[in-house]
Amino acid sequence: MNRVSSVAAALAACLGAVTQGVGAAGFALIEHGASGLGNAYAGGAAIAADPTTVFFNPAGMSRLQGKQIAGAVDFVSPDIRFDNGGTTVQAGALRATISPVSGSSADGGQAGVDAWIPSFYYTQAIDERVTLGIAVDAPFGLATEYDQGWVGRYQAVKSKLMAVNVNPSVAVKVADGMSVGAGLSVLYSDVELTRAIDACARIGLPGACDASSKVSGDDVSFGFNLGLLYEPVEGTRVGFAWRTWQNPELEGDGEFSFSPGTPRLLLLGLQASPALGGGGLVDGTGVNAELPLPDTLSLSVYHALTPEWAVMADVTWTEWSVVDSITINFDSGAKSTLDLNYQDAFRYAVGVTYTPGGAWTWRAGIAYDEEPVRSQNTRTARLPGNDRVWLAVGGNYRPRADLSIDFGYAHLFVDDTAIRHTESESNGRVSNTLAGSYDLAVDIVGVQANWHFE
Repeated sequence: MNRVSSVAAALAACLGAVTQGVGAAGFALIEHGASGLGNAYAGGAAIAADPTTVFFNPAGMSRLQGKQIAGAVDFVSPDIRFDNGGTTVQAGALRATISPVSGSSADGGQAGVDAWIPSFYYTQAIDERVTLGIAVDAPFGLATEYDQGWVGRYQAVKSKLMAVNVNPSVAVKVADGMSVGAGLSVLYSDVELTRAIDACARIGLPGACDASSKVSGDDVSFGFNLGLLYEPVEGTRVGFAWRTWQNPELEGDGEFSFSPGTPRLLLLGLQASPALGGGGLVDGTGVNAELPLPDTLSLSVYHALTPEWAVMADVTWTEWSVVDSITINFDSGAKSTLDLNYQDAFRYAVGVTYTPGGAWTWRAGIAYDEEPVRSQNTRTARLPGNDRVWLAVGGNYRPRADLSIDFGYAHLFVDDTAIRHTESESNGRVSNTLAGSYDLAVDIVGVQANWHFE
C-alpha cells in the first residue's frame, strides 16, 4: 500500500467520521457551561442570566452588571456498544467474514470515551451601553476507542477530536430593550486517528496479517459570531444568534507499522509490490485536509409567566450540508476523497424555571436533536450517532449575593442505530463493509460557579 492507500484512506475516513458524535448532533458540543444544562439548553440566546451568554448570544452581555466570572465543567459519558451483523472484507473476487483478533471482543467493547469539558467566561460592563467579554470553551469534540482487534478495526480503532475556542466579544445597548453583540473566535483543532489495515488482503489473503495506521494533525483557524437581544416588554426576551467558522486546514503526520510476527519476506513483498497501487507501505508522510465546519443560527424566546415561573424555548439550525466530502492531500501530490453527504439539521428545546424564593432555583427541560447522518450507508464507526431526545433537570443555589452555583443533569435517549458502511482501499482493490447496529445513550453532568464583582 502506498502513501495514498496506507495513510490517505485512514485520514479520510477518520476526519469524516469526527462529524458523528453522540453528545450533541454531529460533532458540535453544546455543553458551554452548566447553567443551561438543567433546561436542556433551551432559550440559550435569550436568557442572558450569567456570563455563558458570551458564547450563546454576545448581545446578552448588556444585561450583566459590573464584572462577572463563570467557571464550569461538564462531564459527558457516552455509552456506545456495537452488535455485529456480518462485517466482511472483499479482495478482488474473494469475500470473507472478518473475525476478531485473538483476545479481542468481536463487537469492540464499550467504545464511548468519557470527556471532561471545562469552560471559562468573563464579562465587564464598561459603561451603561458597552460590555466586553471573553469565552474559553470547546465547541467541537468527543472521541471513541474500540478494542484493537474488533471486527471493525479496518474502519476505526481510536478517534479523538479536541477543539478549544477563545472568543472575545462586545455588546452594545442600541436602545431601551435592544442590544447587539459580536465576537471573534480563535479555534485550535487537534485530531488523532488510528485503525488497522488488512495488509494481506491486497495479495489475496484477507485476514492473514494486519498493519496499523495512525494520523494526527492540527491547525489554528478563525470565526466570528453575531447576536441580537430584544425585550419588547419586561420579562419577555427574544434572542437571535449566528456563528460561522473558517474551515481548519489540518496538517500533520502519518505513521504506519506491521503487527508483531509478520513474516519478513511477506513484509518486504508488501512494501515493494506495485500491485498495492503503485508502491509499498510507507511510514512517515505529511498529510493535510480541510475540515468543513457548519454555520449555526439560533432563535430563542424567554418569558416570565410570574415572579416564580418562567418558560423558554429555542430552535437551532446547523448547516451540516457543508460537510459533503473530505478531500485528503498528500506530499506526493495524490488525493483521496470520502463522500459523506451530510444534511442540515435542527435542534428544538423547551424548558421551565421555578424560583420559589430564597436561595434556590429549579430547572427542567426537554430537547429533540436531529443527527445530520440520515443513512446507515454513510454512518461510520468512529463516532456513530442518531436522532436523540434530551431530558434534563438542574438548579441554582445562591449562598450569598455575589456567588451562585449551577448544577444540572441530562440523559440522552438515542434512536436505534443501524450501520452498513463500506470503505475501499488500495485504489479500490480492497473493500470492507461494517454491518450491524449500535445501542447508544449519553449522560451529562455539569457544575458551574458564578462570581459577581461590582
